[in-house]
Amino acid sequence: MLLFSLIVLSLISFVKSAAIPPKVILEGPRTIHDYNGIKIEVLEQVGMEPEYLDRVEKAIVDNFTTEKIRTGDAAMRISNAMERKFGGRWTVVLIEDPYLLYTTIPKRSTAHALFDVNGSGIFVGRDGWPKQPIEWKAAAING
Repeated sequence: MLLFSLIVLSLISFVKSAAIPPKVILEGPRTIHDYNGIKIEVLEQVGMEPEYLDRVEKAIVDNFTTEKIRTGDAAMRISNAMERKFGGRWTVVLIEDPYLLYTTIPKRSTAHALFDVNGSGIFVGRDGWPKQPIEWKAAAING
């Protein structure tokens, strides 16, 4: 019985995270991706390549467990997924209303995006600056 339960749970996890393309909903200028009831819209993004946005969406879908994400565990798992894939440090902020974002993170982040997920906001941003090439450091030292 225990083995059967583990198999069922692993199948559910596999199906949830499988690369099933979302249903794309166009509402005027808005583009919403619907993953079987999990509706994700990118409200604002700076410096985020399409690969970053796709990875964040996959991490959100994999970790979306309630109507509104309210736990730090989900934020940490999304952040860890970004760090494993792209390196560096990533900040994930859960916001009750995505239209009320007020933070200094966008000011110091070279890549960030704000998502509306079923009415909740998720802000994802790369912390700090990307690693500088050695030539830049040498130029800065030598003036």
